[in-house]
Amino acid sequence: MLQGSGVIVHGHFSLPSGLPASNGLRQAGQHTDTWFYGGKLIAWPPHLLSLCAELAKGFTGMGISLVVGPTATGVAVAAFTALELYKLTTVGRVQAAFADKQPDASFKFRPEFAESINGAEILIAEDTVHSGNTIRQLVKAIMALGGNVAGVAVIWNRGHVAARDFTMADLPGFTEPEFLSLVDLDLPAWPAEGCELCSQGIPLVAV
Repeated sequence: MLQGSGVIVHGHFSLPSGLPASNGLRQAGQHTDTWFYGGKLIAWPPHLLSLCAELAKGFTGMGISLVVGPTATGVAVAAFTALELYKLTTVGRVQAAFADKQPDASFKFRPEFAESINGAEILIAEDTVHSGNTIRQLVKAIMALGGNVAGVAVIWNRGHVAARDFTMADLPGFTEPEFLSLVDLDLPAWPAEGCELCSQGIPLVAV
């Protein structure tokens, strides 16, 4: 499904810095032959809906009343996951909301969403997790408004992230949430120097 829709692509890519790897953070400019374009999921609503249905199945019976995602692809993931969770829940309703990323990498909810967070049992939904920092920043924004993060659901975990990675020393009241990822796969990468794809003259794409 993912490969056929162009979400998983093969070629010759130059990686950004800071992507986790099994042996630490990748260096800027490392090359890889595989990449995951999470944003392309929006172009294939039936595929995205099917994936979100799988995410929703992992959080039934938890009293989730609100699914939150970060801008941009996370908005669609949260909305579709909320829809599928609504079909499975006995809570009565499941809403969706999103948070906007700020210049300092924190997140802020618009007033129309902020009022629904206080006291809610919340599921964070996202297309991809790299290091867990986006999730941690969302947790901070949610807890500041009185919400409880009960779970985290992602389609692609490409940073060996675990539930413990979402906890923070400055949020002592926050415990590990339930965590589900549909795909757990690290991307191979190697230094640009001596790259065989470069020697073959395959065009390089920066991601």
